[in-house]
Amino acid sequence: MFKEMRKAKGADWVPVVLAAWMSLFALGLVDNARGPIFPELISQFGLSDTRASLFFLASSGAGSLHNLIMHRFLSHAAPGRLVVGYTLLMGLGALGIALAPTYELALVGGAFLGMGFGGLGVAQNSAVQAVPKRIRSQAQGMLHGMYGFSSLLAPLAMASGGVQWRGTYMLLAAIPLVVSFGLLFRWSRLGHYHPDDDEADVVLAAESTSQSGWLFALLVGCLVVAEISVSSRLVLLARREWGLGFEDASAWLAWYFVAMTIARFGLGFLKLPAATGRVLLAVIGLALPIGAIGLFGLPGVVDGASPRLAALCLFGFLIALGYPLAMVRVRELYGRGAQKVTTLCILVQSVSGVSMNLALGWIADQTSLLRALQLVTLGVLAMGFVLMWAIERPRLGRIA
Repeated sequence: MFKEMRKAKGADWVPVVLAAWMSLFALGLVDNARGPIFPELISQFGLSDTRASLFFLASSGAGSLHNLIMHRFLSHAAPGRLVVGYTLLMGLGALGIALAPTYELALVGGAFLGMGFGGLGVAQNSAVQAVPKRIRSQAQGMLHGMYGFSSLLAPLAMASGGVQWRGTYMLLAAIPLVVSFGLLFRWSRLGHYHPDDDEADVVLAAESTSQSGWLFALLVGCLVVAEISVSSRLVLLARREWGLGFEDASAWLAWYFVAMTIARFGLGFLKLPAATGRVLLAVIGLALPIGAIGLFGLPGVVDGASPRLAALCLFGFLIALGYPLAMVRVRELYGRGAQKVTTLCILVQSVSGVSMNLALGWIADQTSLLRALQLVTLGVLAMGFVLMWAIERPRLGRIA
């Protein structure tokens, strides 16, 4: 991967891919620090589970609305320049959360954060999808490996700050601001970017916004919900359901992100053992029973907090492969129409995030957080497996 980048030092795609990697590292920090601070927000502002879910809902809802309004712009704008603008917006939103004296103002900061997430989701993946085909899966692996690495650092940083979360989160919010200002010096090069022309095997390019494109976008939404439903609630789950303290619960979240980081960097350095579609289908099929073991347990075999949390970390390893593999598959299936389908994917995952947070909050209030995760996480993952099978079944005998 890095040898290819050194050989292509003057190519238009190199600075754009580097910008995408840096911005996703920053995104992982501010995004995944929200899980550890979530219980402190509930305590500080005296929130119910349903009202507390608005913290994540504000981001998802604003991202969905933004992507719906900006759909055509995001489908055609230069990915590199989108990265700069939306990294800045994301940093301002995170800073707003850290400084908010009331819950309502924290929700406003979360809304700006969500708009940054929405634009960056399209920009980052579009940037990496158009690298030369021979290194595309590795480039996607490295992109999301950056997210995994920063996701690992985020709970460690918050745990070091303890319950005095505002100062620590403010420091994390400064990182995307620094990245965006640094990228401004590359503004001219970030606008000159032309996709690779190696797509002779495209099979669905003409269907990029048809039923097929929406079906793939729904699959991506399922994968994202399965991943973030666990990561965003793992600290609260460990504290509320299994009685762990703040530091121990945050440490388990760190291990969850260690597993994700290993998976995504592994994807970045290793070539896939089989066709992308088959690997993705196998990943979803394995993640489903492992997630069930973590959330339901196996009496006498996998019981108690630590074994079930360990199973959830293994689930994190598997589900971490889903999103980058799906983004590689988008390019393989849709070619030059991939940026349109990617925009649909980000839109659907934002709407899915809204639905997930509403569902988790309501079910947790009615029953328990554990029951909410059992129903939502495993339900959407089962749906994702069915969708992936439907997408790939016509090609299983000839996937290249």
